[in-house]
Amino acid sequence: MKKEEKKSLYLGIVWLVIASSGVVTIEPAPVDIGIMFLFVMGLFYSRISIRRSILSLYTLLFLFVFSNVFSIFIAHDKILGVKYMTITLYLILSWLFFISLVNNYGEKAVKTIFSGYTVAALFSSVLGILSYFKLIPSYEQFLKFERATGLFKDPNVYGPFMIPVALYALVRLEVTRGVHRIYWLSVLLLTSIGVLLSYSRAAWGSYVLAIGVYAGIRFFINPSLKKVKRWVLFLGIIAILAIALMRIPHLHQDITNRLAYQNYDNQRFANQGKALEIAIKSPLGIGPGQSEKVLDISTHNSYLRVWIENGYLGLICYVIFIVSSIFRGLKYALKTKNAIYAMATAALMAIVLNSFVVDVVHWRHFWLILAVPWFPPGTVAEKTHQ
Repeated sequence: MKKEEKKSLYLGIVWLVIASSGVVTIEPAPVDIGIMFLFVMGLFYSRISIRRSILSLYTLLFLFVFSNVFSIFIAHDKILGVKYMTITLYLILSWLFFISLVNNYGEKAVKTIFSGYTVAALFSSVLGILSYFKLIPSYEQFLKFERATGLFKDPNVYGPFMIPVALYALVRLEVTRGVHRIYWLSVLLLTSIGVLLSYSRAAWGSYVLAIGVYAGIRFFINPSLKKVKRWVLFLGIIAILAIALMRIPHLHQDITNRLAYQNYDNQRFANQGKALEIAIKSPLGIGPGQSEKVLDISTHNSYLRVWIENGYLGLICYVIFIVSSIFRGLKYALKTKNAIYAMATAALMAIVLNSFVVDVVHWRHFWLILAVPWFPPGTVAEKTHQ
């Protein structure tokens, strides 16, 4: 097999693995096994290459991992601590894998990654929509508390999983013409409906923020009348879709109920206050995965979770890493005028908002999006600055 054919085969497997990322009802999920296999094979056959130019970032992540390892010795349930830390380490390696893959394959890898992610989101959204409206057999298996879940364990993950792909559809709509625009418009609408039917209030807020940030960045780069008309058309389509959906009686009632203050919100906020008290008194943390051992329920706040489990060092490294990724994405979105960086910046800011009410540290797609700002500018040279 020729060298180019081997490269194409490797990228083909990458596509298949990422396209399976909507199937996560079991752990490890197919995507986890696939990425670790690809990572090892990539190192063995030189299919990926490590970027030395971001050594400082590797150091930051090393310190974050160190805070996890060190806090295991404090953990009450050390087996749980090792298991939780192993998942965190795997996700960091997946982040490294995506950056290294793009560093070696360039724009082909970027297109492969987001093509696979789009298929995964489309599959999940269609499955969730059909299940919610009871249009397929065994629909109840793909719902949780009457909320669309697809093959995810939690609708609060299912909904946010769609947002980066909805943004990517906007990226593609800027550069495609003809029948391809119909496809990407369909992707945008289906993933948007998926976010809606997840009935995750955090996902709804994150979606609005993501669209707003993306539109703001793109308009700042090119404040043309053509772009204004394009966004007016987009908002008009979304508004018509929303009005049509709200005319469905049970959908209208469900949305109204979800927008109201929920009784369990009191428990969540009280739990966060308790977590904050413990975090302040535990400078080294209480150990990975130990939050549920000392709290009534999960922290429902990623920053509190990292702080209480990994101590001050873990929190500082985690926050700096995320903030650095957002600023780098914004920097290159403005510098290169490339919509991929704008998409990543908007998606990350949406996840940051979500992080205040949901634990996102172990979201697989979070670490994928975190990798995008660190892609070398020359590898995402697609003309998306129109």
